[in-house]
This record gives sequence, C-alpha cells and structure tokens, in this order.
Amino acid sequence: MTYARSKAFLPIALTLALGGCEVIDAGVLTPLPPASGAVTTTGKPAAPVIKPRGGAIGTPTGATVEARVLDLINRTRAVAGLTPVTYDARATKLCMAHANYLMLNANSPALAGFSAHKEDPSLPGYDPEWANLNLGNDVHFIEPLPAVDDWVASLYHRTQMLDANLVQIGFGYAGDRAKDNAAAVLAFKQGSGPEAEVAYPADGQTEVPLNFYGEFPNPIPAGHTGPVGYPLTLQEPSSAKMTGFKGSLTDDAGHDVPCYYSDKEHQASSLYDQGNVVCLLPQLPLDLATTYHVKVSGTLDGQSITRTWTFTSRPAPAAIEASDHAAVAAQAGQLATIEGKVRSGGKLDDGTIYFNFSADFDPSIFLKPEVWAQTGLGDPGALVGKRIRAIGPLVKGGSYATMDVPTAKWFTALK
Repeated sequence: MTYARSKAFLPIALTLALGGCEVIDAGVLTPLPPASGAVTTTGKPAAPVIKPRGGAIGTPTGATVEARVLDLINRTRAVAGLTPVTYDARATKLCMAHANYLMLNANSPALAGFSAHKEDPSLPGYDPEWANLNLGNDVHFIEPLPAVDDWVASLYHRTQMLDANLVQIGFGYAGDRAKDNAAAVLAFKQGSGPEAEVAYPADGQTEVPLNFYGEFPNPIPAGHTGPVGYPLTLQEPSSAKMTGFKGSLTDDAGHDVPCYYSDKEHQASSLYDQGNVVCLLPQLPLDLATTYHVKVSGTLDGQSITRTWTFTSRPAPAAIEASDHAAVAAQAGQLATIEGKVRSGGKLDDGTIYFNFSADFDPSIFLKPEVWAQTGLGDPGALVGKRIRAIGPLVKGGSYATMDVPTAKWFTALK
C-alpha cells in the first residue's frame, strides 16, 4: 500500500511489507475528570485489555539517532500501555543496508510500488540476506524521527508498531543532504505471547496530532479533498471474530464529529485488508486543544462489547512574528502560529487566497477558496495594513517559507 501525504510538511514515501505498502508522500475548555487510565470496557474481552498510561509522548532523547528512534517508539508504546522493545542486531544491520540500497537507487523505477521492500540483484547495494530476513517492515523516504511519527499517524502502518506482541525491531537509515534525500527502514519481530486489544490514541493521551493526509490504498474516500483528522484505531487480536461493529466520536461539548468509519466488515479500501482494526477518520482535522470522546461497540467472539475512551489534541503553537526569520526557520516542517502586518493580499488565478507580510523573505500565507469562504472575511485586500494570525504547517525552501492554512478556524484578522 502507498502512503500519501501533503507536501505541506515534506515530500515523503513510505512502505509497509508483509502486507506491502509504499508511501508517496498527519477557546477555553471545560476540564474533564482525570483519565481513567484504561479504556472503559463493557462486555467480556476476548483478549487482555491494555491499561494505557496516557499523557504526552514527549521528546525522545538519546546520544544517537538509533537511540532517539528507539526511545520515540517506546514512548509511543508506553502511552498506549505497551511494553518496550529492543533492537535486534541482525535486523538492524540489514535495515541499515537496505536503507543504503534505497539511497543508491533513489528514483529508480525498480523501487516503485512494493518493490521498495525487495532488492534487485542487478542494482548497486544488493544483499541477498535482506530477502532472508523475513520480517514485516516499513520503508519511508524521510528522516528517521519524522518517519516514526508518520508511521504512527496512519491506519495501515500503525498496527505493527503497536502490536502488544512486538518484542524487537530493526532500524536503519541513510541520507544524502546535498540531494535532500533520505530513507528509513523499520523491521518488526513478534514474540510468541498473547495478542491484546489496543486503542490509539490511548485513553488520557494528550498533545495528539491533528491531521492525516492519506495513504495507498487510501482509507480516505474518493472525492474528499484536503486532510482528514488523525486516525483513531482499536485493534483486536487477529484470531478474534468481529461482527456488527460501529463507532462514534464526540467533542467535549457533546457535539458529534463526522467520521469515515471502517472495520473488518466495512473495509476502508478493497485493495488492502485492514484486519481486525476499527478505524475512525474524522472528516476534518481535529481542533486544537480539544478533548474528544471515542465509543466503539460490536460483537467480539460472540460477546457484546463497548469501549469508550478520551484523548486531547495538541495545543496551538506559541505565536512567532513573521519578521523573526530565525524563529520561522526553527519551526520549519512543523505546525506553527505566524502573526504579522499584511503588506499585500489577494487571489491567485486558481482562486487561492494569499497574504504577504511586511518584509522580503517573510513567510507567505495561503488559503484554499473554500477555506477562505468559511472565514466570512470577504475581500482579502481589505486586510492590507492590518495584522493577521495564521496557523498551519510551515514549509521552508531556501530563503522562502510558506504556510497553507487548512481550516478557517486557524485564520484570524487581529485588531
């Protein structure tokens, strides 16, 4: 399957093997009671129900890239209540070799589709031991830590990393900064213990990302434009029988949040079997700093069950001035809040709304016509000389930075 993501962050390509996946390019609130520390369960579980830790994943630490990658994976698993994993030396060595193979043959047609999981004996860097590894693996054409974030922020790639029975991993990476190319490879080694039910984002999890840009096969229905919200999943043991499942999402005010729903009986794509994974894809990106409530119910191995849990989305980033180029550069590739005085604004030929700030090389702000219409602000030229605040993923190329504002809620005309 192919994972697709907007270039609002970075061009990416990601693949999942043993299932096969290629990536082409994720107000003031009324406080809730403290998280229960576990998914609320009604009905006899068919497998152990994981007790999540909740909270934020936090920033990975470690003296090396490999250490930080392992720490990030284990932090993610800990939030979900899962045990830590360790590196398998042989798998790591072969993942590193495969990442180098991918870089040596970057842009080769031989890496198209599922072929990125394999190695062609006629190409540089070929190692016959890669085929003998026989482990599920993810491949992503981006730097290591963002690769892990993207693997978690998807439907099809998330499940192996959050398998309760995962015990070891292999990891490798390679890059050519001069050509802005990178490859990351992650392999999974399962143990022989029992499978378990895992909800993600976990109950009580905070700082949850907002967006998902799609993958191939794409769980986002055809015709949907723009990103959807962060995927919400409940994965059950592969041997369990699931029937009659359904799910819902509400915000802290009790409002229903429209979602695209999929499960074993209602596959998100006819091209890939998502297995015993229930998925809710919010039809729009999640709101900032909002607590959400998930409910999933159905019949699992003949038992009626209901699972409910809550999580809270990430807060808005602290505002930075458009003229502070050092701060803008530091936020590149991340969600950012930009404020500044508008020098020029208008409409491009395709209807896209744009705003430029006071100085050369300040970031440019863009809104799609449908997003701008929802702001109710009318003529963009009327904001020239006034201050605005925009939130969105910040992309920097050379001396220039751009931001695409994905929702009208994230654009404000300031006094």
